[in-house]
Amino acid sequence: MEGEAGRPSIRLRYAGLILFISRVYSLLVGLLFIIIATRRLTVGEFGLWNYISTILGYWILPLDFIGYWIVRFTARGEHTGATAIFISLTMSTAIPMLFLLSSPTIFRSLNVDYLVLILVAVKLAIIGISSPFDWIAQGLKPEIIAYASIVFETSKLLSASILVAGLRLGLIGIISAISIGYVSKATILYRAVKGFTLGSSRDIKLIRRIFRGIWIPIYGSIPSILSSIDAILLVHMTGTVDSLALISAIRTIGSPIALSLAISAALYPKLLAEGRLEDAEEAMKLVYMLSIPSSIGVILLAPYILSILRSEYTIVSIPLSVYAILQLISIASHLAMTIASGLEKVDLEEEAGFKDYVRSKLFRIANMSVASSLIYVGMLACMLYLQKDSSTSNINPSLSVTYMWIVSVTISTIFSAVYAYKRLLKGIERIKTPWTSIARYTAASIVMAIPVYILKPEAIYIEVLPLLRSITPPILSGVAVYFATLYLIDSWFRRLISRLISIVIRRSSKF
Repeated sequence: MEGEAGRPSIRLRYAGLILFISRVYSLLVGLLFIIIATRRLTVGEFGLWNYISTILGYWILPLDFIGYWIVRFTARGEHTGATAIFISLTMSTAIPMLFLLSSPTIFRSLNVDYLVLILVAVKLAIIGISSPFDWIAQGLKPEIIAYASIVFETSKLLSASILVAGLRLGLIGIISAISIGYVSKATILYRAVKGFTLGSSRDIKLIRRIFRGIWIPIYGSIPSILSSIDAILLVHMTGTVDSLALISAIRTIGSPIALSLAISAALYPKLLAEGRLEDAEEAMKLVYMLSIPSSIGVILLAPYILSILRSEYTIVSIPLSVYAILQLISIASHLAMTIASGLEKVDLEEEAGFKDYVRSKLFRIANMSVASSLIYVGMLACMLYLQKDSSTSNINPSLSVTYMWIVSVTISTIFSAVYAYKRLLKGIERIKTPWTSIARYTAASIVMAIPVYILKPEAIYIEVLPLLRSITPPILSGVAVYFATLYLIDSWFRRLISRLISIVIRRSSKF
């Protein structure tokens, strides 16, 4: 598990492949979970669930601040186990209590059952207790996260099948099912990193280093805080959760395009441990190989995939298509941030001060995210305000709000991409974007689009099973045509397949 100088030995392709497989599994199982949720919850209840999830995100931010440094220190070979557990246990006691005390004020304008709030507090405690094992696994052996995610999604789905689909407990059942999933995930993670945590002791010096640099993740969290204000703006400026439900549907279907980033999940700790630039270009190829055809597939099948959730969501097919393209741009920004952050070495200096961090790329990354979020929220708030006096407010208000949202996302996403490549990767001359490979992926995707378009359903079915049967042929044929075409035109992909076959044969021979 450890390489040179006591640092973890991380295998980029292996960890990336395992993580990607787990994300695909999580996507499919998670989609079944969402189908159960959207079919058993009204549009209003689905919007309320997403609103509660947004508020919950604020309360787990302190854990993210600590996790930011635990992952970096773990990847660089430091014994962080006992220290991480000590800090997270302290927080997991305080955070749920503060949440319950403040919840009457937070949810004053909404009719939320107090039992739901208690269950959310329990979920917060579970997340807090399990967090240190997650941080350690990310820095030590990223593929552990993959196995734990599979367990999480499976437990969550099984629990939802009983509590929501069977017992019809609604929102209470949804939150309980997710909590059960977190307990299962924590169990797997603890068993995987137990040896690492038991082999360490609480390090006061490490705690000081974490809190001395904690302003970096705090500043870096401003974007997520600002971005999540969109839910509050949408609910309070429109007076309904319907538009939030439509936007959540777009995110549910469109966000899996970024699933390919799972392949690059091992890139960050590997750059921290080894700093090899060759790994960055390899990760780019792997990510775009999957994200480009996924984006085109979502565009071609947008109304049919949306109707899996509920037929009412098909009205946002055009915003979903735009969002699918924006996901590709967002992926580019994410990769640039990962590379810049992984190559930054300011935190190796134990005595690094405030000015040192301000001059680092870690601070530039935070600046980019803050500016992007301000643009997004500012644009959305202005358009929502102007909508009140606009004639479009009388023409399906929820849909017009959704178009305002996608315009705001477009502008902020383009800004992030330009900043990332102009500022974050500036001076790192040896990193080259694999444009030739991207062109081949695009060409193969265009070929893929032909059978997908020909075989796409002629009508949108209301029932889930007939709908799934109707979209399965175009999806499977598209996947087959894409990879077959790519195999013919891309030598790098052929070598990748050969390596994978060799690994499978080698592993099989051992049994």
